[in-house]
Parts: sequence; structure tokens; C-alpha cells
Amino acid sequence: IVALFQLDEDTLAEARNRGAQAAYLLTATAQAFFSRLGFTAIDRSKVPALIAATSQFTGQACASAQAMVSRLRS
Repeated sequence: IVALFQLDEDTLAEARNRGAQAAYLLTATAQAFFSRLGFTAIDRSKVPALIAATSQFTGQACASAQAMVSRLRS
């Protein structure tokens, strides 16, 4: 797992170069923006358990946020 704290095309390329298969995020308001970066909305239950267990996914602040994924490798 590669943790991303800044999300742009360069950061996604770095994650890809480090071998990441996919990038996951939560957003409450920026789904259209992240769609332009190649992310698609997914059900939160589809997020890998290791990521879903993070404080970002389990915290109340993101309880209703949309999960999204970008497949970095085919």
C-alpha cells in the first residue's frame, strides 16, 4: 500500500511506479474532479479491508463520503 496525501497526476504516476495496483479515496464533494483524474465511484464494501480499516474510512467525518477507485494497472 502506498499512502497518498497529495493527489494529482504526478502522485498517481509515482504510486504506479512503486507498484500500486489501485488508488482509493473518499470524497464528500469532489466526485466530478476525481472522475477527471480517472477515478470511478464504488461501493464502500468493495474497498480492500486494509484500507477500509484506516481512521479515514472509519471516522465519522467521512461516514457518508463516496468511495472511489482508480485502477493504476490493468
